[in-house]
Amino acid sequence: MEKHITILIDIIKKQAQSFLLAMDGEFFPFGTYINKNNEVKPFSVYSETEKPPSTELIESMNDYVQKLLEADKCKVAGITINVTIKEKGESFDAIEIRFYEIDKVPYKKYFKYYVHADTVEFLQHTFIQ
Repeated sequence: MEKHITILIDIIKKQAQSFLLAMDGEFFPFGTYINKNNEVKPFSVYSETEKPPSTELIESMNDYVQKLLEADKCKVAGITINVTIKEKGESFDAIEIRFYEIDKVPYKKYFKYYVHADTVEFLQHTFIQ
């Protein structure tokens, strides 16, 4: 399964870079999963409001992923959120990826980033307690 996680991380970083460069360093949460045929599928959710709170979107995405897993339609999924993390009292921009796998408790990985003129530099995975 680690191979699928690596694939998701690579694709998610590319999508996050696209959003960060196009949207002034911000984006709505988005999802990606690998189905039973090893195809990578993006997903998002719709809200009636123009600027819905991220918590609403994340909750809807979480419900969607749980349904995919229960129906045995995906191997692994990730929900990506733009966050600010603190390390040693200093704040950093980061993406949080919430991973979901069959028969596993969901877990998170964080990647600090720096936005440059035409690229986004992602740093190694950061562990947050």
